[in-house]
Amino acid sequence: MVSCETKKSNLELSDEFVAGVISVCGTFFHTSTARTEQFGFQIKLPSENEVLLSKIRDAIGLKNRIHLVSSAKTRYVILTVRSRSDLKSKIIPFIDDRICGHKLKSYLNWKRLLIKSSAQHTI
Repeated sequence: MVSCETKKSNLELSDEFVAGVISVCGTFFHTSTARTEQFGFQIKLPSENEVLLSKIRDAIGLKNRIHLVSSAKTRYVILTVRSRSDLKSKIIPFIDDRICGHKLKSYLNWKRLLIKSSAQHTI
């Protein structure tokens, strides 16, 4: 568990809680062209949840920066992971057997494509 300090209390973030946030707010993406193929994972939250997102990042074992993005009406904090090494060694092991719902189908398809692509790059 990772603690989350707030003004009122010191909350603990369990792995299951983090997986729940990923199930709701996480995105798995894959883009490809004739020359390149990119995989990634992203969590986007309203900017007031920056501390929460940093604790989620720490719980997963990532070192990535959290970016603040502003639009005309809303401010978001975004954690993006594109490193294949981090995707395979941190994201997949953390998420496997932890998420459910409609995000599970998206995750399993993304994971299958990433593993297949990685196998083709090592041949």
